[in-house]
Amino acid sequence: MARLILLLLALALNAGAEPWVRLYGGEGDQRATAVVASRGGGYFFTGATTRPGEERGDLWLVAVDEAGVLRWERQVGVKKRTVEGHDLVQLQDGSVVVVGLVKDARKQKRPVAGLVKGVSPTGTDLWQMEMDSLNPRCLLPLGDALYVAGGFQGQGGAWLGKLDPARRRWEWNQRFFCGDSASVGALALMDDTTLVMVGLRGAAGAFCAVVDTAGTLRHAYRTGTPHDLLRGVAVHGDTITAVGGHTNRDFVGNRVYNDFILRLDAQCRPLDSLRLSTREVEILSAVQVDGATVMCAGLTADDPSLVGATAGIQLAAWDASLKPLSRRRYAGLHYGAARDLLPLPDGWLVAGVAHREARDTNAQAVLFRVTRAELGPSR
Repeated sequence: MARLILLLLALALNAGAEPWVRLYGGEGDQRATAVVASRGGGYFFTGATTRPGEERGDLWLVAVDEAGVLRWERQVGVKKRTVEGHDLVQLQDGSVVVVGLVKDARKQKRPVAGLVKGVSPTGTDLWQMEMDSLNPRCLLPLGDALYVAGGFQGQGGAWLGKLDPARRRWEWNQRFFCGDSASVGALALMDDTTLVMVGLRGAAGAFCAVVDTAGTLRHAYRTGTPHDLLRGVAVHGDTITAVGGHTNRDFVGNRVYNDFILRLDAQCRPLDSLRLSTREVEILSAVQVDGATVMCAGLTADDPSLVGATAGIQLAAWDASLKPLSRRRYAGLHYGAARDLLPLPDGWLVAGVAHREARDTNAQAVLFRVTRAELGPSR
């Protein structure tokens, strides 16, 4: 791939640390789907990259410093396949593990296998595992173990597995909601013995489930509304906060997705929820809970078809009662969408995809750092 082109966009400065925005990419399309802090300072992110004129693409793994300046990048490909990175973590030994999907590049990019890969902090290959019929989408480290979750192909249900990365072997794999087109979209840690997972259950809507570290399902809740999406989850105390989208109809009857926030207790009993109703497309992809503030990131677009839309990244915050505190739309990041949200001491780091110019046909990965002061009051 051509040398990365880094574009620094100016943002209004506020008191405190300086915000920044960087776009990463060359020819073709690139996007970031997940970001984590590096133990050595800086950040790692993963996503996907494609070359101009080619149907297939590669998993993309990138390391940057605290200001977003490139340190190194890696591409992981499979012959005649498209590979997409979905999540990554850094383990206690410093190694970075990334998980992704292997897709058929010619048959509408249908998933055919899963991939888990370990690299050193400098990007050197350590190990790699491929998994037939599994679609891994998220990771959660706990002690020396690594929990991997996603879905089976077809209607095989959702799955969660415990991996020993040192020995590269599975300790167990467990299916959930068999017979549904179910898939886990996000994982969070409730305590040292309990995990929370959220995702889709096809016609049954979205789900939230509490599972112990041995893979036993303890509690579960499904929304029961078709086309509900839950893409992000955070746990604060005994409260689970899940975010995504729900379907609504605009003024001409088109189906659009609007923001959906669901709060549950530790037994997956609903506490409250928020289903916004607008004429625009709004979907939340990531959530972090900081005390009494629910901070979310996603996308917003003024055209339900996304054809000719003025789309952008949205950041929004609500209080503990889901009363809006602030909302900001980054329309300058053309056709943008936020995919992940990393908490920082004085703000957040957002990862996603955007275009440098409104007429630019090539997408690029984006990282941007936003301060608490920058969000300001609700708007």
